[in-house]
Amino acid sequence: VRLRDQVMNLLASLAENSPPDDAFTYLHRLTALDPLNEPAHRGLMRHYHQQGRPAAALAQYAHLEGLLKTDLDVDPLPETVALEAEIRAAYERQQVEAEPAIPLVGRRHERAALLAAVNAARQGRGGLFLVEGEAGIGKSSLLRDVAAGATWRGVTVGQGSGQELGARTAYLPLDSALADLLAGGRLEQLRESVSPAALNALDAMLPQHNRQAISPLERPADLGRTLLELLGGLSQTSALLLILDDVQWASDTFWEVISFAAELETLPVLLVLAYRPVELRANPSAWQALEALDLAAAPQRLSLTGLSAADSQALAAAAGHELAQAEIEKLARLTGGNPLYLIESLAAELITAPPTLDHLLGLRLERLSAPARAALDLAAVLGRDVDHGQWQAALGKNLAPLLPELLQGRFLQETSQGYAFQHDLIREQVYAQLPAAARRDLHARAALALQQGRAGPAILAWHYEQAGHLDSALHFHRLAGEAAMRTFAYATALGHFEAGYALLADRPDMLSEDVWRLLFARQHMLELTGPVTAWRHAVAEMQTLAGAAPNSALHLATLEAQLQVDALESDIEALQTHAATALELAQQLGETAAEIRIRNVLGWHLMDALAQPRTARDHLERAATLSAALRDPRLQLTVLSNLALAQRLTGQSSLALQTANQMVALTHLHPGLERAQALALQSLANAAMHRAEWQTAWNTINTAVARFEELDDLWALGDALFDRVLISTRLGQLAAARRDIDGIISAQQAMGMAPDSHYRLWSTAYLCLVLVQAGDWQAIRVHLPILQQAASQRASIRVAIQANTVLGLWHLRQGEPATAQQILATAVALWQEGEPSIELSPLLYHALASFQNNDQ
Repeated sequence: VRLRDQVMNLLASLAENSPPDDAFTYLHRLTALDPLNEPAHRGLMRHYHQQGRPAAALAQYAHLEGLLKTDLDVDPLPETVALEAEIRAAYERQQVEAEPAIPLVGRRHERAALLAAVNAARQGRGGLFLVEGEAGIGKSSLLRDVAAGATWRGVTVGQGSGQELGARTAYLPLDSALADLLAGGRLEQLRESVSPAALNALDAMLPQHNRQAISPLERPADLGRTLLELLGGLSQTSALLLILDDVQWASDTFWEVISFAAELETLPVLLVLAYRPVELRANPSAWQALEALDLAAAPQRLSLTGLSAADSQALAAAAGHELAQAEIEKLARLTGGNPLYLIESLAAELITAPPTLDHLLGLRLERLSAPARAALDLAAVLGRDVDHGQWQAALGKNLAPLLPELLQGRFLQETSQGYAFQHDLIREQVYAQLPAAARRDLHARAALALQQGRAGPAILAWHYEQAGHLDSALHFHRLAGEAAMRTFAYATALGHFEAGYALLADRPDMLSEDVWRLLFARQHMLELTGPVTAWRHAVAEMQTLAGAAPNSALHLATLEAQLQVDALESDIEALQTHAATALELAQQLGETAAEIRIRNVLGWHLMDALAQPRTARDHLERAATLSAALRDPRLQLTVLSNLALAQRLTGQSSLALQTANQMVALTHLHPGLERAQALALQSLANAAMHRAEWQTAWNTINTAVARFEELDDLWALGDALFDRVLISTRLGQLAAARRDIDGIISAQQAMGMAPDSHYRLWSTAYLCLVLVQAGDWQAIRVHLPILQQAASQRASIRVAIQANTVLGLWHLRQGEPATAQQILATAVALWQEGEPSIELSPLLYHALASFQNNDQ
């Protein structure tokens, strides 16, 4: 610590007493060593400002503000805020005085159409607008002009762009546009006007804006639904324009969420999606999503084509070139009127026979000095938008002497965040020309500088992978995947886990904790998203590795994963064996949360499959006690849901009602836990069933089912539908009961459950019960073979009880009381073999069969 302090003091002294360029280097090193050193950040802000680069100074302030808020939850000091205000005023004056080097030429019809849509949004009629065109055709220029026109009209504008090279955030470019919309005091204003669920969605997409403790988001479906609420809240003071450019490179997660655009027509919000059509059609997820949006939202669409000869003449004049009519007509024809192609041809003075656009860009690159080209190569590796400090740190030398050549040469332009390539094609060309070895070296240098600057794990994973640093790449792929999982960006998360997993093929000897954690996260992601076969394979692979490199904590995690596979495959014997081992290991390690989860899974299956509700209740009561002490409301509520059912099955109806009411009270304390709210409703419906309050049970279970459908939680939904079948059958609504059973079976098929699994057989038994009640003898005969298979089950006693009961009832309804009596006697014996419960139908039907058979 003392040595570090000495280094910090030395750097501060050198920064104070050195020439400006050297001082900048020392200040940047100081912020790298101590990212929260506010005086050093102020020094960098002054340096940028004195260089006439207020945008970079403001970007430095924004970086400091984010660090302070994330790490310390404090605002910058008053003197730093005052310096930012002074620089911002200068920057705004500069923006007002500045004229674009080349104004927008032509596009009058396109501009008018977009601004007409903006005006419609101002009147409360929002919607979706698509802008497509090839690279260099002028999409970005048109959109910048429309954004300026919208701002002039009092519309709040948010903009973002996708990117091809480098890592992407899960929701890019939507998250960038939302960040723009939240500038100033709009975030705090929003917190006062929208629901906690909407704020959860916002914090999932923009974790840097999470300024207070909010219950974590429960499901990805929240994002699409609550984005509308967020935009509605933001549009209360002014209409909104969201411009999302280059969406052909957006992630699958973005396309899953953007479906909300189909419902914008009643909000003062216009969403513009711009893209290159060829590249977008090559992305199946993007193209399918856009087709769906086209059907649902009927958006307006602009397809930008080349400039006319007259507009090409105007563009040439704006760029300082006067050409004869014949020359401009030939140039427009040869370049297809592509504005970028035109400008590059004019700049190269190759107007009579211009080579390809790539060749023209290459000629311009050849004119750069070696130091400037080296800096530009590194910038291309860093990304489309480049932070000055990170760029200089990776370069290892002062950038200031090189910037004029790069800015005046139209390679880069200054932005509010630092620098950006003037066009994506320039960056793509620079990056493509890098030799493989040089590219790997630059990625390694970029990764180190970005890591010191606290860049996100996704971009670090990409740079380390391109550099060939596999250990670091795997580490950051894992972190990026876990971060994406927390925001329910499942496609993005699985992409990172699969990328990390693929690296193991080149390093089969890698068995670090990072590898284990990545494998565990990957199998969990596959459990959530499927396919089931891939998930089973992932768990089996973990089991194999656990035997090769024993580690108690990781072995416990593997056993927990195996329990879920056992449950899906209805291997109750294996589940009990694995649960006993896992429970002992969890207690040895003091892993209370793991013990709770294991007891909860075991309790459920003892109750559901083995007809042992009393033993199950013991496990669940212990899990409930532990979870209350652990203060994990989500886990506690999951356990209480199963405990309430166990209490009901063992005749403790008053305790079951108390447990259900306890769940309701907990969900009021934690409003973001929507799955738990649905579980609480299901428990209340069960309690109402036990009291024979059938209409109350019906109304309550319907609400719970609707919640589970919104959550897209197939497992919980199936369980709730079973309860609804019981209630609807009791109320005589047999058609509704049959629809629910069909829905359950379809969901089980989608989840990959085998036809002879516990849950599939249970569903068939329920279906046959409904068919018997409805008197549909033809339909029940179709299912008799499966029902008879279920009746012979011994691994799942509860299924066997239910199947024998239904078979006996069927024979009873067929006028065969003797056969019914025999089958129902088997059901009663199985019921007695289990633990006593309130499920008395085997006894009642057996008594009825005995009576009809004159056997008192």
